Amino acid sequence: MTYATKHGATAEIAQAIGEELQEMGFDTEVHPVKEAYDVGSFDAVILGSAIYNRKWLREAMRFGKRHAAELREKPVWLFGSGPIGTAATRKSFEGSESPSDLERRFWAQESVMFSGRLRPGDVGWLARRRARKAAGPGNMFGDWRNLEGVRMWARDIGTGLQEARAASPKGESLLVGFRELVRRSLPPLRVPKASPAGGERAVPDPRPRAPAPSRAGTGSPAGRETVLTDRDMDPSVDLRTGESLVVRLMETPETGFRWAIDTVDPAVLYLRRDDLVKDPDPNVIEGTLRHFEFIASRPGKCKLVLKLWDESIGEESIEEQYTVAVRIR
Repeated sequence: MTYATKHGATAEIAQAIGEELQEMGFDTEVHPVKEAYDVGSFDAVILGSAIYNRKWLREAMRFGKRHAAELREKPVWLFGSGPIGTAATRKSFEGSESPSDLERRFWAQESVMFSGRLRPGDVGWLARRRARKAAGPGNMFGDWRNLEGVRMWARDIGTGLQEARAASPKGESLLVGFRELVRRSLPPLRVPKASPAGGERAVPDPRPRAPAPSRAGTGSPAGRETVLTDRDMDPSVDLRTGESLVVRLMETPETGFRWAIDTVDPAVLYLRRDDLVKDPDPNVIEGTLRHFEFIASRPGKCKLVLKLWDESIGEESIEEQYTVAVRIR
């Protein structure tokens, strides 16, 4: 548990999280980001920051960027602390709010915003003016933190870690366990099989037939499946949790060329066929395969980047590239 704080309120939230996890039996350490060095020796990381002017503190951002490679290999949770006054209950602060600069470097299991605390001695005249505007009507000084809610969030994290540990093969990271839990929650996959003529056919599905698939980007609640092809690629796709997204490549790459699909957040858009992963990085799916199927596992946003490149030269030789923004409700 590591954090960046300005006047101590975020540090107290971090301590509450650490204490709750310790009570659940976890070996937990709580440090300011300036004192957190050995990230690789921990099984999971919770990173928090005070929020000022809707921005994370600089030292928290630096920590996330500096340790991004290590954080990609373990489950991570993010939290911010900041809203005060009537703003502390605004819906605009609910749900997932994390810095986009960090989201591009690693993914988080969850990102939440907690209300904050402001005391008269914490701010100067300029910060006081900004706080007055942010707080809305009423007194801008006070403590709006819900520490019991913080502890409930910590218990949810602890329960998730226990379940992930039980699901992880021996010697594997907890991140593998979380992916296994997602996989177990998914319905059986209909895998395309090659016909003698070289075409594709789907394994018959005994379940009742669903309405016709929705077109990409329409977000139709009637469709269970959205299909994208390299011949008709849409810039954005809206899905509901549980719906699937199929990326179908119409032509097999020529010899020496391969497709790669980068997913920014596999915890949100989960690859249903692990046998397709050909790269050590679980975020990258490469090969001459032509059919990828993802499941929308929870609300959030991510991007799919589809590339065609010459393997002998590397990604400097990208011939085609498509970027699709995916939003899941």
